[in-house]
Amino acid sequence: MPEVVVLTLAGLSAALQLGVLSVLVRGRLREFPTLAVYLLGMFAATVVSNSLYIEGGAWNSGIAKYYWVLETAVTILLTALVLSFIQRALATRPTRGPMLRLVVAGAFVVTLISVLYELWADHSIYMLMANVTRNLGFWVALANMALWMKMASGGNFDRTVLMLSGGLGLQSAGHAIALSLTIIDRRLAVPAYYAIIVSHLLCLLIWLRALQAAKRRSGGELLKRSAAC
Repeated sequence: MPEVVVLTLAGLSAALQLGVLSVLVRGRLREFPTLAVYLLGMFAATVVSNSLYIEGGAWNSGIAKYYWVLETAVTILLTALVLSFIQRALATRPTRGPMLRLVVAGAFVVTLISVLYELWADHSIYMLMANVTRNLGFWVALANMALWMKMASGGNFDRTVLMLSGGLGLQSAGHAIALSLTIIDRRLAVPAYYAIIVSHLLCLLIWLRALQAAKRRSGGELLKRSAAC
C-alpha cells in the first residue's frame, strides 16, 4: 500500500479526532467527558501506530508491548464510552440499571474466558492482548447495537446520543468486515485496512455533525429563553 495514502488517511483521521474534541471542549465536555477521553486515546493510538508504520522494520518486542497496551487501553475506553451512552440514553428508564450490569458482567466474562483460553493455548502476550481486545470489542459492539436499536425503535431519546451511538456502530461494522476479510484470506489485508479506516472516518464525521447540531440546538434554546425574559 502506498505510504502517502496511509499517511494521508492517518492525517485526516487525526484531524477529525481533534475536530470532534474541539467541539466537545467548546460546549459539550461536561455532558460527554468519556467521549473526550476516548478521542484522546484514539489520537494517541493513531500517532503511535503510524509512527511504527513510518519506522518500517523497527517493530520489535518492546514496541509491540507498548502498542498492544495502548490498543487494550483504547478498548477499555470504548467499553466506558458505551456505558456512558447507556447511562445518558436510559437515564429516566428502569432498564438502565439492568442493562449497565449486563454489559459490565458480559465484559468481565468475555475478558476472563479470553484470557484463560489464551493462557491455556500458551500464546504469546501480544497474541493474548490482540485476541482479548478483539473479543471485548465485539461484545461492546453488540451492546452498542442493542442500545441504538432501542433508541431507533422510537421514544423520547437524546438525539445526540442516538447519532453518536450510530456512528460508533458504523465503525464497529467496518471492523467486523475487516476481520472477516482477513479470516477469509490474509491477502485481503489491504481491503480490510480500507474497511477499518473508512468506517472510522465516517464515524468521526457523524460525531462531528451530531455535536455541532446539538450545539446549535442549545444555542437556539438559549435565545428563546432570553427573548421570553
